Formats: sequence, C-alpha cells, structure tokens
Amino acid sequence: NVSLGGETAPTVTFAGDANITSKVEGTKVTYGLNNALTNMNSITFAAPTAPAGGTSKALTIDGKKGTITGLTNTTWNAEIPKDLDLSQAATQGQLKELQQSIRTTSEQLSGKSDFALEKGTYKVNNGNVTLKVKNGNSKDGSSYDVTIQDVASAQATTDALNTKANKDATNIDSSVWLTKLGLTDAMHGFKVKAGTGDEQEIKNGETVTFEAETAKGLSVSREGNTIKYGIEGSKIDLTSNTAITNINNTLKEDKATVVAGDYVTVTTTANKKTGNTFTVKGPEITGEGSVSVS
Repeated sequence: NVSLGGETAPTVTFAGDANITSKVEGTKVTYGLNNALTNMNSITFAAPTAPAGGTSKALTIDGKKGTITGLTNTTWNAEIPKDLDLSQAATQGQLKELQQSIRTTSEQLSGKSDFALEKGTYKVNNGNVTLKVKNGNSKDGSSYDVTIQDVASAQATTDALNTKANKDATNIDSSVWLTKLGLTDAMHGFKVKAGTGDEQEIKNGETVTFEAETAKGLSVSREGNTIKYGIEGSKIDLTSNTAITNINNTLKEDKATVVAGDYVTVTTTANKKTGNTFTVKGPEITGEGSVSVS
C-alpha cells in the first residue's frame, strides 16, 4: 500500500525497462518480464527436484561466457535411438564419449585388427550378400556385417552363360574371337580348281586327296607340304598308240631289214618255238619303251 500526504497529491510513475514491463489498473500496479530479454548477463533456472538419493543442478545460461551449464544429457549411447531429437544440443560430456568411441574403433582398425570371415552359409538376396566378419584381436569378440552389392547368383550366372553361348558353342562367331586375338589371317577354308573345270569350295577341316589315274604312267607323292608329280615310262600303255602300231605293221609287211646304226640298236632274242625276236630301239625317250618286231 502506498499513501502520500500533502495538500497537493504528487504524481507517482511506475516505470519498467528493456526487460521489465509495468501495468497500472486502478490502484493496482503489475510488473512482468518482456517476451524478449536483452542485455542479460546470465539466467539461472530453478534446480529440478532431485531423484531419491541423487542431486540436481540448476541450469544456467551465461551470456558473458556464452555457455550453458547444468544440462542432464551428459552421456552418449553408442546405439543411436530411433526417436533421437536432432534439435537437442550435445554436451561436452557426450562429445568426449563420442570422441573416445571413435578413437577406440580407429585403434581396432589400424594395424591391430585381424578380421576373418565367420563360418556359415551366405546367400545372395536381391543381388546383395551380407558377410559376418570378426576381429580376432577385439576384446569383446564383436562381429561386423559387411555387405557386398551387385552379386550375381549361381543360377543367374548359369543362365547368362547358357544364353550367350550354349554348351556346344554352336552360336559363337569364331571370326569375332579370332579378330580380338589378332588372328585376322586364320584360314576358314579354300577353293580348288583343276584344268578347265569349276572350282570347288573346301571347308575348314575337310581333306583334299591328290591321285594319279591308273595305267597312265603318272605318279604322285607328298614330301612334307610338297606334292610331287612324275611319269613312270614302264607303266605307259602304248597298245592304242596308232603311230607305234603303224610302224610295227609296216615292218611286218615290208619285211624290212633293220640295221643297227646311229641312234638305233637291234637286239635278237632266239626262241626255237616262236622264232627269233628282233628288238629295235631308237633314241631314248623318257616314258617310252622299246619297239619289238617279230
């Protein structure tokens, strides 16, 4: 209660400041805090009720130091909860525990690790396979999951092979592979032509046989990669040769006397039953035999 005496009542002003508001309603004056506080050095909140057997600490915001103390979230749980509040500030205590966790993991992974694949059956699931690996030097014996992506299953691999190239390889273009291997001059086949006849295509893998006709006095042989042709005079059949036959007939009709001379020899073969046989031999001709006159 405020009572002022005197003949003339003085004027009393109830003023606030930047952070305090004042409101006069009749004889009642109400003070309050501004919604936005400025130029505050610090704010200390009342300490919460301490749990049984525990203590509590008031939350203080120090404007000069720029610090907040008295927070309760001072520990860090390695298993991040699903309902994590991303807007909540972390304390130095949490950052210290996180740093220690990172340091411990780094030490385990740098030169002090002995990771090995755990025994078990691993299957491909939607192109991924997750392997269990364990650090043999880890004290807690914990395992880690390592996921390998884009892994083809055995069936998918088999299907791909059966699609691209069947087991007999009948749908493979060998020319493409020969080109890739630099064998661009590989023989796929060739053509053979003899005399005036048509050429014949010989496919790769087929056999070509070189033969000489019988009773023609010809021979054929092979030495390595060389085919050789020759003439065997003793095997030439001259019975149908009209020139030789005419000479023989003329000698018989004329009963000519053949005398040995230049380039001609006469050999007599005696036979009591058939008579003498005179063999006349002229200049030697390769492939030709002698002419017999009886």
